[in-house]
Amino acid sequence: MNKKKNGAKFLVEVQNLSLKIENKKILKNISFSILTNETVAIVGESGSGKTLTALSLIGLIPNNSLISTNKMSFLNTSLTNNTEKVWR
Repeated sequence: MNKKKNGAKFLVEVQNLSLKIENKKILKNISFSILTNETVAIVGESGSGKTLTALSLIGLIPNNSLISTNKMSFLNTSLTNNTEKVWR
């Protein structure tokens, strides 16, 4: 996990994001942070979870899904309404 550098703020922070869809583990313990002055690219093979990671951040997960995370925030505002597990 990145730490703040020179007083910069985190744009996005994610700690231990996991996603299950219909009891199948799709994402497991994804953690990353993006500083406000950084440019970041997420790369990986087809089917590696890039899109579902992004969709989880904005709350557009499929029905019958479970997100579990220690922290998921945008500009220090929680994206999970202070809950560890979110059912949809």
